[in-house]
Order: sequence, then structure tokens, then C-alpha cells
Amino acid sequence: MVEVTVFRTDGLPEPDRFDAWCAMVARALVVTRLATDHSRAFHGVAHHVSLGHVRVSVLEYSGIRSRRSPALVRACDPELLQLGVTRSGRQSLAQGRGAASTGGAELLLSDTSQPYEAEVAPDGDHARSLLVQVPRNSLTVPRAKVSALIARPLPAADGLGALLVQTLARAEADAAHYRPQDTHRLGAVAAQLVDAFLAHHLDLADPPESRPQALLTAINAFIDRHLADPGLSPGPIAAAHHISVRYLHRLFASEGTTVGSTVRGRRLERCRLELADPRLLARPVRAIGARWGYANPADFNRAFRAAYGMPPGEYRRRAFPSSVR
Repeated sequence: MVEVTVFRTDGLPEPDRFDAWCAMVARALVVTRLATDHSRAFHGVAHHVSLGHVRVSVLEYSGIRSRRSPALVRACDPELLQLGVTRSGRQSLAQGRGAASTGGAELLLSDTSQPYEAEVAPDGDHARSLLVQVPRNSLTVPRAKVSALIARPLPAADGLGALLVQTLARAEADAAHYRPQDTHRLGAVAAQLVDAFLAHHLDLADPPESRPQALLTAINAFIDRHLADPGLSPGPIAAAHHISVRYLHRLFASEGTTVGSTVRGRRLERCRLELADPRLLARPVRAIGARWGYANPADFNRAFRAAYGMPPGEYRRRAFPSSVR
């Protein structure tokens, strides 16, 4: 199962319910100052689903006001874009140069890096909201352009908005049926949908040409940091960068190489360097292979021979003919 967190104020002493809700919001969403006219009889239920770096939240609560001040932004900024729809009730948001009030047919975008004031008024007893939080650096839409969409009503009843809302709602509802390895893939899908939704409303063409190269640089750095992980493969690499495996392969193909050969070549080069390091003569050949992701000595011997024309033990003997028997 994916990571699902459920929080309820029911069962708590009435005087403690709103304070508990405030603490949950600060912990699970973003640090903000909350106020309500229902502090003693406050009702709140929150379902949070973590999909890698993306978080989907379904919330039901009494009417509430929220203020994220400049001081709070300076003290704590997770650098997230938040896109939410109030499915029951009305939400108002003022941030930057934008101000809007919406019902269930529109999404509102906010940025944790800017101060804002928001209010949700319930329709009946409680308001119900759906919220997705996406790291800003996982999106291709330029930050300067995104500001034009902040606190501006964006359609959620049709087109990409409806697809996004339906996908997020389904991801939360079906969370019990997903496997742990599904989380990053689902998070990548969610981030791409948010990216496409924002790009559509900004009337943007394809991402800037610099984006693939910057992404490749980040991916290569990630590979270097995780070479020792035997599980390093296209799936986790793509998930960590919020892209599909297919797009990952396309990026490497544009450089005339593949993900697998890149990982293999860098691992073997690290092994070769350690085999030629006199300070590591006491370390067995198989331990060097295992350190860089080759748990099976036979696989290590085979890959090393294919790359360098000889098995790793022979390479070491030639490097130190008088020291290695």
C-alpha cells in the first residue's frame, strides 16, 4: 500500500479539536495561521496520500480562515504549488496580485513561497476540498509565468481540469490497492497532469529547449549519487524526477546512449578505480563489485570482462604484479 494518513477530530475533547486540526495542517500541508467560528465544535477529517514528492489531500471541515504571513514564508517554505478545488462550499483566495472566490467548478492555484489569505465557507455543515501539492522544481512551466495563474479561477468541470480532478480523486480513493513501488509512478503522472494543466492555461508551447538538458544534468547527478544502490534502474530514476520511463529513455537516446549502459559504465569505472587503488588492496574483488551494485560476483566478472577485456581479478594483478598473488 502507498502511504495514507488519516486524521479525525472526532473523539477528541471539543476544546482541543481546532488546535489539533491546526497542528495537522502545519505538519501535513503547510505552516499557516488558522481561525474559525466553530472552535469548540470544530469538525475535521483529512485523508493524505503521498505519491513520492506529490501529496493529494481530501479534506472535510468546518468553515475556516487561513493566513500565511511573510514571516511564516521566511520561516518555512517547502516551495510547493498547491492546486485545490472546493467540492462543497466556497473558497476565496488572495495572493500576489490575484484575488478570487470559487465554488466546486473551479480550481485555485497558490504558491507557498508567497503570503496569502484564504477562507472556505461551508455549504451546509461542512466544506469539502481536494488539494494537490507539487514541488515547484518538478514542473516545466516557468515560475515567472505561473504567477499569472495565482488566485485566478481555473475551470475544473471540463477539459484538463476535469481530468486532473478525476485523476487525483481516483488516486486517493484507490490508495489501498496500490503497491509501494507504484507511488513514484503515480506521483509522476500527477505532476505531469498539473504541468499540462498550467501550460494549457498559459497557452505555452512545448517546454523550453533548455529543460531537457537541465533535466539530464539532474538525472546524471542522481545516478552518480545512487550508483551503489542495486535497485538503481529506469523506474526509480524516472520516478525521482517526475517523468515517465519512456521520456527518460528518450532523453538518453538523444545523447546517443541508454540509461542501462550509463549506469553500468559508471559503476564499472568506479570498480576499476578501486581495483587500481593501492590503499584498497586488502579489500576483496567481490566486495568492490558488491559496493557498486554487483551483488553477484559472476555478474560482476562478466560485466567487467566485457568492458575491459579481462576479469576484475586479472585487472588488479596486472596493476600490482608484485603485491597480488
